[in-house]
Amino acid sequence: MLKFYTKKGCADCMLLKRKLEGKGVEFQEIDIEILEPQEIARIIQTSGRKKMPVLEQEDKFLSDEEIGQL
Repeated sequence: MLKFYTKKGCADCMLLKRKLEGKGVEFQEIDIEILEPQEIARIIQTSGRKKMPVLEQEDKFLSDEEIGQL
């Protein structure tokens, strides 16, 4: 299942969430603020992204291009 990492008040997160819901894409929404610091560091380091949203599918972080293709 697609993991959708978000942050409260993130406008980009809200827009992407609406897009995914509109297309019927199933995802698990995860608020980054409830994660342990080491998990947040893993997400930032592995994904290369410093802001939300971040999407992870089958242990692979999606690029902006891949997100656009959803």
